[in-house]
Amino acid sequence: MIRQIDILEYGPYKNYRWVDIFGNDLDEGFGCRNIIYGRNYAGKTTFSRIIRSLELGKPHKDFNNGKFIITLDDGKQITELDLDDGPYNIRVYNADFKKDNLSFLYDENGEILPFAILGEENIEIQYKIEQEEKKIQEIREKLYNPDHGVHKKYNDNRKFLDKLEKELSKILREKASQIRNNPNLFLANQKKQYDIRDIEQEIPFANSSLEEQEKKELENTIKENIKEIVPRCSKLDFDYMELIDKAILLLSMSLKPSKIIESLANNNDLQEWVREGIGLHKGILEECAFCGNKIDVSRWEELDRHFTREVEEFTENLEKLMDKIKEKKEYILNYQLPFDKYSFYSIFEEDYHLIERELDLLQEEAVSELDEVYRVLGERRKNLFSPSNMLRKDGDINLKANKLLSKINTLINKNNEYTLKYTEKQNEARKKLRYDEIYRFKKLINYEEKKAAIENQRNLLQEINNEKEKLEKIEKESLLKKAELEASLKDEKNAVKLVNNYLKSFLGHPELYLDIEEEGASKKISKFVVKRNNQKAKNLSEGEQSLIAFCYFLATLKDISNIEEYTIFIDDPISSLDSNHIFYVFSLIDSEIASKNYKQVFISTHNLDLLKYLQKLTKPTNNKKYNNKYYLIEKKLTANGEATSIITRMPTYLQTYSTEFIFLFHQIYRVATEDQSDENYEVFYSFPNTARKFIETYMFFKYPDFTMKNDKRIREFFGGKLEFVSFLNRINNEFSHGENQPDRLFKPIDIPEFKKNALIILDSIRRNDEEQYYAFLRSINALPHDAISKKEDNILVNSMGTVS
Repeated sequence: MIRQIDILEYGPYKNYRWVDIFGNDLDEGFGCRNIIYGRNYAGKTTFSRIIRSLELGKPHKDFNNGKFIITLDDGKQITELDLDDGPYNIRVYNADFKKDNLSFLYDENGEILPFAILGEENIEIQYKIEQEEKKIQEIREKLYNPDHGVHKKYNDNRKFLDKLEKELSKILREKASQIRNNPNLFLANQKKQYDIRDIEQEIPFANSSLEEQEKKELENTIKENIKEIVPRCSKLDFDYMELIDKAILLLSMSLKPSKIIESLANNNDLQEWVREGIGLHKGILEECAFCGNKIDVSRWEELDRHFTREVEEFTENLEKLMDKIKEKKEYILNYQLPFDKYSFYSIFEEDYHLIERELDLLQEEAVSELDEVYRVLGERRKNLFSPSNMLRKDGDINLKANKLLSKINTLINKNNEYTLKYTEKQNEARKKLRYDEIYRFKKLINYEEKKAAIENQRNLLQEINNEKEKLEKIEKESLLKKAELEASLKDEKNAVKLVNNYLKSFLGHPELYLDIEEEGASKKISKFVVKRNNQKAKNLSEGEQSLIAFCYFLATLKDISNIEEYTIFIDDPISSLDSNHIFYVFSLIDSEIASKNYKQVFISTHNLDLLKYLQKLTKPTNNKKYNNKYYLIEKKLTANGEATSIITRMPTYLQTYSTEFIFLFHQIYRVATEDQSDENYEVFYSFPNTARKFIETYMFFKYPDFTMKNDKRIREFFGGKLEFVSFLNRINNEFSHGENQPDRLFKPIDIPEFKKNALIILDSIRRNDEEQYYAFLRSINALPHDAISKKEDNILVNSMGTVS
């Protein structure tokens, strides 16, 4: 599917790059349904010619040097250099299709000459089709005959091969089960199970039987007990340096009560006794539980000044740390290795005992150091106001613990390596015993003979299959060739019926139809002719030619069987048609293209009525990917006056309303509210024509009196000020026409004068028809113009006087 297009050089397109307009947003790309609007000569047909060059696989004759880059939705890019890789799955209707396929030539009497030679090769093609059909029948007889066809032979031999394979598989599965359940032949904890795949892999190695003595020795090897694999010890958590750091910090902290009670400060035991008593009395008892006397308020205040909140928090932190040290001591004291001496072979027993003794010493040392820390913290708890630096930090415990952990894992590795070697010996013994068992089993069931019978049957089946595939290939090739021949047949009668049906049912032209001229005794179809009311048509209008051409295009689409892989591009299908025919053409597009599952559809038009209809196209499914995407092709004038075509987003109001009247209003609004730049130069350049056409339409709608002069209409609407009439006439007549003063066309456009003109128009509409003014704004989703351009309003007021 076409996603984006860059047109570097192609007719009116110069250095057009998609990202310059739409940015790098992946959502800003062509969709499954694309509606394109552009005025005549904007560049629509040129765009369609780029797409048609993909259909034809060659460049357009007028653009041999054209350069473009088409990006597909998978990221692949197609340039003018890739046309030889086509043709691509694209069908394009444009002026070139009409000229290439339906050349309307007239004789001296004004009659249209037959315009297509048809059916000259049909007889030969039909003969070839019959030959292919005969070949297909012969092939199918060989393939599908119910008694002796190749398919029957293949199925019968396939069933027999399946029977032989299933019988052998059943015997092998039973034997595999016996081996799996025999500990002398298979160790279950090393592999989940021993199955048919294992026995099939080992059969080629089971080539001899064991002597009785060797067999007995292997069985004794298996009976020996071996140790299980001992897991490595991952951690020896004797580290308590962080607790010591916290203890040192707490011991060094200084505490000062707001007022010291000397009797308590000089007796630590008494101080601790009172501190604990406060917790038992305050807010609970009014009398002392020891002496029975009442504790008055002044005594509580005295105690509070001695035991401050800081003291309480310090005491709480001290007690928490002492609890953690106690927990750590209990952990270290009760720590045991995650294995015992019986996990190791006897040769490693001494090493194990050495590790045990070293662990005991390490535990004693760690517990002793933790006891000392706990004792010092307890002393400080009793003597809260006396800092202490008695502790020293010693990291030897961590170093010793890591060394011990290394010794433990070294011992585990040695023990496990010994186990692995021991296991290898037992596994080797089991394998030899298993091979002996399998060898005896092979002899018992005549395995080699059964295997040879299966192989012979498989070879026979392969021969039959080769024959089957060869015949199927011939059948497929003949069917494809027949389909290609049938596709090359031009069923002109059906094509004529289809085109005539379009003309009659959709387009309301029953008097105009196509007929077939038959020549010779064989009445062979040879040419198309156009008739009107049973007579050869004369002087077809351009619109009628377009109708027939478009119907013929639709008829050519009927030969597409895989429409979901095709892109359809329709360029301006309604040239020179009245409004009724525009709707008829829309109906054809809707029923024959939009509602079908074509991968991608482009429809371009210069006609706003058709654009309005296209907004209602039927989707083949409710999938949002089939929603219309709208684009605008317009001429953009650069600062030096060069006209180039660009593809851009279609304005929302144009998508919604599709009226040129709204479009003209929006252009005037832009001139009034925007500063001229390279991005909007063409809006200012075309302003005189835009303003003239808008004012003429609006004035006639406002004053439909045919006898009323245009100047009078303008005076009536713009307040009767002659300077306004003169100013507007100058813009609308002098600037929008060049025949009287051609020198004006060679001078730069007068941007300030145009902005004044635009503001006069907008101010007058709002003053005289406020409801209409705001309806205009809603149609283009815009704010009032003076909310956008206060600066321009000031210019207008200063130059023309106040506009109410």
